[in-house]
Amino acid sequence: MVFFFPAVSALIDWPAGYEFLDQELQQVVREAQIGRRSVDKLAKVCLFNGSVGKWN
Repeated sequence: MVFFFPAVSALIDWPAGYEFLDQELQQVVREAQIGRRSVDKLAKVCLFNGSVGKWN
């Protein structure tokens, strides 16, 4: 994350933890009608401003 998305990584409160959402990713992939896409992981993270973000 730090290597590919340094600006986004700087917003994440890493010590607060993160959660991988594999089941949710599978649901989204099954329901997608927008053509071929590839995602390795979907993660839920806490941001320093207190909000929660999801990046894939």
